[in-house]
Amino acid sequence: VVDIRFPAEMIKKYPGPNYGVPGVREMTGVRDRPFLGTIIKPKIGLPAKMHAEVAYEAWVGGVDIVKDDENLASQDFNRFEERLYLTLEKKDLAEEETGEKKIYLVNITSPYRDMIRRAELVQDAGNEFVMIDVVIVGFASLQSYREERFKMAIHAHRAMHAAITRNPRHGINMRTLAKIYRLLGVDNLHIGTAVGKMEGSAAEITSIREEIQMDSVPASDDRFPQNWEGTKSVLAVASGGLHPWHVSAVVDILGKDI
Repeated sequence: VVDIRFPAEMIKKYPGPNYGVPGVREMTGVRDRPFLGTIIKPKIGLPAKMHAEVAYEAWVGGVDIVKDDENLASQDFNRFEERLYLTLEKKDLAEEETGEKKIYLVNITSPYRDMIRRAELVQDAGNEFVMIDVVIVGFASLQSYREERFKMAIHAHRAMHAAITRNPRHGINMRTLAKIYRLLGVDNLHIGTAVGKMEGSAAEITSIREEIQMDSVPASDDRFPQNWEGTKSVLAVASGGLHPWHVSAVVDILGKDI
């Protein structure tokens, strides 16, 4: 599937992003520059207390956003509830010490009932974001979650997308998936980097960014025109294999709403 065009009647039946780019900027106070974030490494293996400490060190070091790894859900050595509360304590401490707003993207990916339970814990704890591995949970679970009307913004990780998007002979391309995720209502979406180790040309990644951020997308040889009927834009996330020397190129290609 190379593209889908959503008619206006269909778009109006879906909520779209709760916050979108303007809302995320308002929430964070980061108004005129790209966001700087990092992911806790190693991917899995750290106990919750060490995870929280690494997050704290990153925040006081200058990043805006710290994200759980997409593989980290709730393992015996790092239970979700403990990680949530310990990391939020460190977030509060980092905000107090730096005077800056900090964001924690906590991964609630799990079977649906448990995902809702975790989202309730996150909301009760006062966190502004949840992270969901949207390909893994599926369209229906994401739509159902969005309809629950939680207040948190949704950070959408695309883990496992390559099983669907990378074979040119079958599947669904990433731009089409991105359109579906905008319709369903994510606020941030990983789209690739255009530089570094990740697969995807600058033209491909730019076309995905356009589809999730423009209100009206013109037709081209490989895509339909799309009027988004006022649906909020999605913050594009460039992650994977980046280092400081890549930053200038990423911003030149994708702009500041990343």
